[in-house]
Amino acid sequence: MTAMNKRVELIDIAKGISIILVVFNHSDLANLYPGISNSLALIRMPFFIFLSGVFFSTSYSLKNHFIKKTDALLKPYFFTLGSVIAIHFMLDIIGLVASFTSSTMEPIDIFKQFYWNLLEVGKLILGALYGSGPGIVKGWLPLWFLTHLWIVFILSYLIVHHSKIERSTKILKLVLIFSLFSIGYIFMDYIANNPIIPSTNRPFFVGLPFSADIAFITTAFFLSGFFLKDKIVSFSPKLSILSITIISFILITNFTSAAINFNSREYRSPFFSTVAAFSGIYLALSLSYYLKYSVIIKNNLILCGSSSLFILIFHVFFMLTVSRSIISSENQSPEIMFLFLISSIVLSLLIKRIILNNPFLRACYLPIDSLIKPKKRNSKPLN
Repeated sequence: MTAMNKRVELIDIAKGISIILVVFNHSDLANLYPGISNSLALIRMPFFIFLSGVFFSTSYSLKNHFIKKTDALLKPYFFTLGSVIAIHFMLDIIGLVASFTSSTMEPIDIFKQFYWNLLEVGKLILGALYGSGPGIVKGWLPLWFLTHLWIVFILSYLIVHHSKIERSTKILKLVLIFSLFSIGYIFMDYIANNPIIPSTNRPFFVGLPFSADIAFITTAFFLSGFFLKDKIVSFSPKLSILSITIISFILITNFTSAAINFNSREYRSPFFSTVAAFSGIYLALSLSYYLKYSVIIKNNLILCGSSSLFILIFHVFFMLTVSRSIISSENQSPEIMFLFLISSIVLSLLIKRIILNNPFLRACYLPIDSLIKPKKRNSKPLN
């Protein structure tokens, strides 16, 4: 196995763990075990963002970088939500037509209902354009991360490209990360207390569009992954560091008020939350390292990691819509909740397979670069 394949293997195992943590947070198991869920929240999104930064590059121009990230992140976001909103509207129209033909509603009532349906669709479109969690169509909340990751990629490019920080010393990199965390916490708190949208329209519009108000904090995690990419590629756990991170994480989760929830703009006890997040990142990377020795677990985590986009987009729809249409949440046992968690991942993987086998859908979800087959070079015999 080449060094590149080993690198991708370790990162995909880690991504598999991170996306499973995301799915767990959106499952009923998180409500059943709030202590575990709150502790894992200190790792979940910081780890996901950290891994996203490992293969970050500024080798393209800003224009090309903008186009590539728009293609990779915003295209599937707007296609998915646009399709969901369109289906939602069409189903409403079908219902109104059925009511009209069966004479169960008066024409004036049908017109009023149509008017309210238009307003609801307009609200959903505004929510999609705003790109912040609460305004996104119910069942598709995790898509907020795609718009936000787009912001993080653009901001990171501007910082790295113009500051030339990649060639700087470790001290300067550390100063940059510390500055981003500090500015980010102050800025997030300021926007939370001084919303740009009147309070009567909240919580539909939270923070800034594309969750830009938390971008400095998330960029700090993102660039940490970027700066440590060489360490990640050759990562192997050290017992001393592993012991310290385990103890730190246990102490912080049990004896402080540390909490991280980017979607609700929660970053309590910022010092302890940050220490816990990086401790958790080291623990998760260590777990990824050891799990690679189990072929079955490794292969399944790699499958989830390499399919994280599709799991991120579709898992809540399957978990909340499909599962709860079968069994009400009040009658679900922990075993059933776990089954629905696994089912939401499996169904998301099935959707991925369907999408990849359909040229139109593949073009809507995958970057254009990945769809272009390299031209074969004609080999000529040597004279």
